[in-house]
Amino acid sequence: MNCKKICISEKDLVQALKSQRVIGLEALYSMYSSTIFDIVAGIVKQQDAEDVAQEILIKIWNSTHRYDSRKGRFFTWILNVSRNCAIDVLRSRSFRNGKKNIDLYEVQNLVELKSTVTVNVDTFGLRDIVFSLKPEFKNPLILIYFNGFTHEETAKELKLPVGTVKTRVRMALIELRSIFDSELKDQ
Repeated sequence: MNCKKICISEKDLVQALKSQRVIGLEALYSMYSSTIFDIVAGIVKQQDAEDVAQEILIKIWNSTHRYDSRKGRFFTWILNVSRNCAIDVLRSRSFRNGKKNIDLYEVQNLVELKSTVTVNVDTFGLRDIVFSLKPEFKNPLILIYFNGFTHEETAKELKLPVGTVKTRVRMALIELRSIFDSELKDQ
């Protein structure tokens, strides 16, 4: 084993971690931190890898009681935990990015900035444009922006996963933006 400071057997490491002894955390860091970092760096952005690797070390420290030696080596378990955590972080970031959908009112503001005419949702025909979209785009927009539903309420109403609703809203807003851009170019 290539160890920097502390090197103990896998069995002793697992026992130390399960009993929450500091030597276990120190040995875990000493023996596996670079491997965990390498796994994480292959999944998330390099600048985030160190933070994610630290979170994984803490997660391993707190969840070693879930490790079952009958199912495989501890090293393999660490690799799986690391990979799964890094993927979870990646997914959670995309989830957070999904929340960054441009609000319908922001689209209206973009149009106002590009136009010298004051825009009113009804006089501009925004409602008509939204109603002309494909049903999979139109329905979530109507529920969220015209009826005041949350994403979760919309998902329940349309019997869709929340992520699907958010994706469709985002795609609808992109479609609206392209419609507005083409209308502005025509003016």
